[in-house]
Amino acid sequence: MSNIDSYGSLYSEDEKTLKYDFVLIHQGILDNLYDFFNENVGHHEKEISMQTIFDNIRSKIKAKHRYIIHSGRSKPDKIPKGVAFILFSSLQKVLDDSKFSLCQLLYSSRIQ
Repeated sequence: MSNIDSYGSLYSEDEKTLKYDFVLIHQGILDNLYDFFNENVGHHEKEISMQTIFDNIRSKIKAKHRYIIHSGRSKPDKIPKGVAFILFSSLQKVLDDSKFSLCQLLYSSRIQ
């Protein structure tokens, strides 16, 4: 079994700048993580929040500019602090269009 570190660091070679400008995560993945971590929570235990789950993701995957959640459904109720949201249809449209359109969408996404 291969080690995930063999695929490379999240940082550039000088370890001062990040390789990724944006990190996009589909809302369905976050929903699955939320359900997974909370399915065995007992009555006396505290539910793990979406913010806690996203903070864990944020500690492992670094973004230079921002984190963006995308979904084909409407805007979710529980968007973590400091995270932007875009509709999947908008993302799909700019991916079919051009790099310029993609950059415009990502940089104009609003942080919640």
